[in-house]
Amino acid sequence: CAVILTKAIGVPIPIPGDVILIGTAARAAEGKVLVWLAFAGLLAALTVGGTLQFLLARGPARGVVIRYGRRLGLTTQRLDAIAERVHRAGALGIGLAVLTPGVRTAVIPACGLSNVPMRLFLPGLALGSGLDLGLHFAIGYAGAGLLRTLVEASPGLIVALCRSKNSASFP
Repeated sequence: CAVILTKAIGVPIPIPGDVILIGTAARAAEGKVLVWLAFAGLLAALTVGGTLQFLLARGPARGVVIRYGRRLGLTTQRLDAIAERVHRAGALGIGLAVLTPGVRTAVIPACGLSNVPMRLFLPGLALGSGLDLGLHFAIGYAGAGLLRTLVEASPGLIVALCRSKNSASFP
């Protein structure tokens, strides 16, 4: 949860968050982690981290962006236009944006920079994060069952695949 929290705040960590979420779900499918506890912990980390990133963008980072953003085409007028679009889309629009791969990275700070109200942002963040996490858990559960079936059916096949990959990588 600590790595996901750190990533959700916006700190670039070279471990894909998807791998952590799916891996946690697979461990839950194996009974090594309580599914409800893993889901609740990760959802809390995603929501708290996203909220902190939003508050940073709304607070200390906003002044820097307004001061220097003009050089990059990020003007106050553009921020106001973004805010208007988000207001029209509502919490559901924010949730769908958070759910969309690659968009979450931009939509959270954009909401903070454009002064989207917390009462609109937080439900959208929680909705999008919950749906995203649910999809990752479904994939993790399905993948854990498939991997278990392959290993039980033919453990020699898994060993052979690993050896052939290693021999192909290292001549």
